[in-house]
Amino acid sequence: MVDAYLRWCKDSGISGKELAASFTQDAVIQKTQPIKVVDIFVTPYKETYDLDVPMLQGGKTIAASLILQGLIPSAPYHPNVAFSIRSIEIYRTTHLRCPHLAIQPFVKSLCDIHGVPSKPYLSKQFSIAYDVYLSIRHEAKKRIQAALKCDMPKWRLQHACPACTYKLEGPATEGEDGELSPGESKELRDDRALDEDYYLSKEAVDQWTKGALKELLPTGKDAEEEAVGSESNPCAESAKYPLAIVNELLQAFGMRIGNGYDIGCKFRTTLANSSLGLHAHELEYKSLLDFLAKYVEGLGLEDLEGCERFFSKSNVLALSVQYASIFHWKQSIQEYCKHMDRQETYQNLSDFLVNNYKQALKLISGLPVLEKQMADQGVAGVDTFKCWLAEEKQYLQGLSREPVQETLQMEYYEKLVNLEASKKTLDKAQSKWLVITTETHSACDYTQSTETKCRHALENLEKDLKIVQSLEIKLGIMTR
Repeated sequence: MVDAYLRWCKDSGISGKELAASFTQDAVIQKTQPIKVVDIFVTPYKETYDLDVPMLQGGKTIAASLILQGLIPSAPYHPNVAFSIRSIEIYRTTHLRCPHLAIQPFVKSLCDIHGVPSKPYLSKQFSIAYDVYLSIRHEAKKRIQAALKCDMPKWRLQHACPACTYKLEGPATEGEDGELSPGESKELRDDRALDEDYYLSKEAVDQWTKGALKELLPTGKDAEEEAVGSESNPCAESAKYPLAIVNELLQAFGMRIGNGYDIGCKFRTTLANSSLGLHAHELEYKSLLDFLAKYVEGLGLEDLEGCERFFSKSNVLALSVQYASIFHWKQSIQEYCKHMDRQETYQNLSDFLVNNYKQALKLISGLPVLEKQMADQGVAGVDTFKCWLAEEKQYLQGLSREPVQETLQMEYYEKLVNLEASKKTLDKAQSKWLVITTETHSACDYTQSTETKCRHALENLEKDLKIVQSLEIKLGIMTR
């Protein structure tokens, strides 16, 4: 079927005018196979048309003969219905651009276009044909990747961002001008697996389960807390996922990578006690678990929110897959990721590099101002800033809780800001006056509303003033 699909792509393809591929001069038609074709481009009041598909002598399967005609069957050996590849491709590309669109509304739309009642069985047949189509595309891609020698393990991961992973040959030179969970499935059980590297295998994740790492878990008080957490919280087993991700990243990229997690210091302890801990330390792996990003040299302007932005976009898939089987759920997410890589990720790299370059130039342009301020403040050089950062980091790490005095000072500053805002609100409310005359008598309600706003602003000012006065007493401030 893959050979037939590649030949069809060569002779006709999605953008071709003809639905079927051309036959060679020596092709011998053995017989014809009648079949009903569902296509988006047919006459009104008929969602299918009958077609006698020529079966070539020496042809391997009926499915391959149908694919040469630009059709995907809904059954392997004795199909009665086939869908045109161009119709399936329209759904695939539209679904990837608008993940809310699911198979059922698309098939119903086909029926609406042709002015016929919706037929529920068409959705199931279309789903089968769509699975076959994706499998064929996947096998075709594997052949292409193998021919280009891009099928090595972790090749996609290692080449996801050429701007980050490309190794510059020779010294760098400067130019002249100076980066969901599924709902209850409505489908039958489906044990098929996806043959792609977008998902880590179950075996790669389960090697980091709590049972397998029992000897690596913390002891003493930390162990008691971990035990209590595992009894009351089913998410206690979830540590295996970040461990598996860290392992995959270390194997793919090796030295000098950084990774940010916001799941607290328990994962730091688990990672340090695991077999990855020593390996990560040897490879200078920096995990931002309890440190601010500014303390890690090399992160630059990275905000560590890339995954959050991607998940925010991919959440739109939830509506179309919440009742699908696990296979179709994962398949939909994988196809979305592949589409993003192909249509947006590489294209956005240019914007990423240009925007970061502009931001770097803007920062560099402020260097004279910085040097003047350093001279005014008596700062000897930029190494002083590194010393300050190290001292600040050491100070924060030594704190068991927030200092009371500094907390009060921060709160005092916030309340001063609130007090100033309340003063401006009151001044604005008091500046509004309305003269009541016989012509403006209907504006009486507006006057009462203005007086109410003025009274509320005065009450807020008095409340903020009392809070500020209380903090001044605690801090011993004599002059505001």
